[in-house]
Amino acid sequence: MKHVYMLFAFMVVATVSAQDKSTVQDSYPEYPGGLKVFYEYLSENIKKPVVDVDTRISGAFRIFIETDGSIQQVEVVKDPGYGLAEEIVKIIKGSEKWKPGVKNGETIRADYVLPIEMNVKASKKKKSRSKQ
Repeated sequence: MKHVYMLFAFMVVATVSAQDKSTVQDSYPEYPGGLKVFYEYLSENIKKPVVDVDTRISGAFRIFIETDGSIQQVEVVKDPGYGLAEEIVKIIKGSEKWKPGVKNGETIRADYVLPIEMNVKASKKKKSRSKQ
């Protein structure tokens, strides 16, 4: 049985700051249900590679949340290897729309860098020997 542990860190790259004391509060984009739900979505959809030894895989992706909450652009900042980059980009683009960020009372396009780390346990398949 293969055990996979995924750790996600979420680093904000876009700066959303209040420049005046208006009644409209500036905010970062939010995934429906929160970041924990987003990370669960990623974890459930990423096909983990089969490895011979316990392996820690890490990568980073810059996502751009548009003013309508969609993700149209994802850039690979650090390729995690094992052919995962393309798959992760597709999974991120296929996620639900986000609540867009707000700055000075207007929705904005914002970008985040998502570092992704996975601890993948070695496959324990035993090779069968045939008697001849």
